[in-house]
Amino acid sequence: MSWCKPLCILHCFASIQLVLFAFQITNLKIFAGSPGLWLYALAVSAVLALLALYFLPLSKEPKYHKEVYSYLGFVMSIAWIYANSNEIISAVTMFGVVTGLSQELLGLTVMSWSDCIGDIVADIAVVKQGYPKMAMAAVIGGPLFNLLIGFGVPFTIAAAQGKQIDLIINPVYRILLLFLGISLVTTFVALFVQRFTVRWPHAVLLILIFVTFVVFVCLAEFHVLEWK
Repeated sequence: MSWCKPLCILHCFASIQLVLFAFQITNLKIFAGSPGLWLYALAVSAVLALLALYFLPLSKEPKYHKEVYSYLGFVMSIAWIYANSNEIISAVTMFGVVTGLSQELLGLTVMSWSDCIGDIVADIAVVKQGYPKMAMAAVIGGPLFNLLIGFGVPFTIAAAQGKQIDLIINPVYRILLLFLGISLVTTFVALFVQRFTVRWPHAVLLILIFVTFVVFVCLAEFHVLEWK
């Protein structure tokens, strides 16, 4: 991006506040009786803005401008994605309250499908360009990243905030764990049998497993299938 000093000053002043707002830690207190974290962040933002105003040139681009902006832009993109995800979750929760659908079913359908559309499009494009190994690694690594990082970081933040989250293993969760194990074992066995060459019967089998999984989840949601 081209150099713009006023925009840089605005970023120095507003970026820290946006990150605190996105992660909902503006009122976090460092010490007992101290003001919220937003006040300290406001002071730091003001100092950074004043330093940028005084030291940075108006028309000449600084030497490491693009490098620094690339890393800071990555951090800001995470904050924006986190803030937008919170709004999407609120909208989906409201939809569940209106329709009477459970959070489990909404998470396994609306949330999971919308989260994977971008991955599906990217993986198909990579396969068509002749890089099936890259696509397969992304297919396995993407959900693994979401499971370990996307599941671990929120619980870590909740624990740091003193919150306690209880998970009740209901029939939907049992079906989820069962079919997750079935799909993993199927892929593991099929790859060894086919000597690590993925063929179309394996793909069709995985699709059938997923369709069966959705059917069982719907049956459990509407209490047609009871699993105690």
